[in-house]
Amino acid sequence: MTPDAVLHRYQQIVSAQRLDTAALFRLIGTDADLLNRWVVSLGNRVEPEAILRALNHLDPDSLAAMARAQVWAVVPLGNAARLGFDQWRGVLLASCVAEALTREVGYPYPEAARLRTLLASSGVQVVGDALMTELGSFRGVAAELLIDAHPLLRAFAVAEALEHHSTGAAARVAALLFDLDGSAFDRVLAAAEQRCAELIAAAGVVDEVDDSWLETLWVQAQLAAFSNVLAQQTDDASLHELGGYVTRALFRHVPRCFVLHGDALVATGVDDLAGLTIPVTSPSRLARVVRDQMSATVEDDESVAVVDRQVLRRLGSEKMFIAPLTSGDTQLGVVAFRLSDEDPAEASLAMWGYAIELG
Repeated sequence: MTPDAVLHRYQQIVSAQRLDTAALFRLIGTDADLLNRWVVSLGNRVEPEAILRALNHLDPDSLAAMARAQVWAVVPLGNAARLGFDQWRGVLLASCVAEALTREVGYPYPEAARLRTLLASSGVQVVGDALMTELGSFRGVAAELLIDAHPLLRAFAVAEALEHHSTGAAARVAALLFDLDGSAFDRVLAAAEQRCAELIAAAGVVDEVDDSWLETLWVQAQLAAFSNVLAQQTDDASLHELGGYVTRALFRHVPRCFVLHGDALVATGVDDLAGLTIPVTSPSRLARVVRDQMSATVEDDESVAVVDRQVLRRLGSEKMFIAPLTSGDTQLGVVAFRLSDEDPAEASLAMWGYAIELG
């Protein structure tokens, strides 16, 4: 199963303010479980251009919602075993050998060969993709029976020999099926190692991660459930009241919400800041979040606008996270959350998730 490092990175991508389709595509192309989920959901053949085209075909909100939901298909449940980082990298490297090998012999679709090998190595079958079906059907047959087979089936046999046996065994299969001598196979192997490193770096996967991403994931599951209740409220007062229950349960405090009316932010709530207006042209970081549509973290010091420092005091904190409040392309305002040194590293992702649901 997908290792923690990959799940952590996936969580970062799908929780971002604007989902980066290219980053999502780069990551799912490194992991068999994620790739399988997306290929099946999109109804695609296992070809990079087709997958990317299908991702871009979805409108941004639908893609973001679907991406957040997909993580539950691969997240570990209970004591489910999952790959360590080195095991995961080994599977990816084997798929890169198939890519480098098919590129070496002039096969026109080397990246598709890598993606199909990645899935086939994990025993995945994809309906409607004949090559994927054949990779499963002829997996494990004697190498000499593959001499005249499709280049992908031969490359897969070399990748399997490398993953499950040894470099020497893979070199012998490559010599038999592709007539590659030792120096040519060494060149293929070096190219595969380089490609594997490049894919991991481009996907943003880092080996060492803690478990804070899992806490954030469970918060987002609660958000999805709470959003159905929030959506039933028919006026601002009831939404504000219920939002208080939700945020106390999730974050142990009630954030401050500022709604955009014309060209100014207006504070909601019942305390002495209620009705406070902040022009969107203000130097306040709250106003800047509206202008930039980018979240911000603000710490209390003398260089910060006084209105921001007032909000910090109402939150009872020296630091706050401000998220834009939107609905599709419509700007609605901002939400300011209290941050403390005890909050996990991924806390702002969960806060951003609440702002999405509230919007």
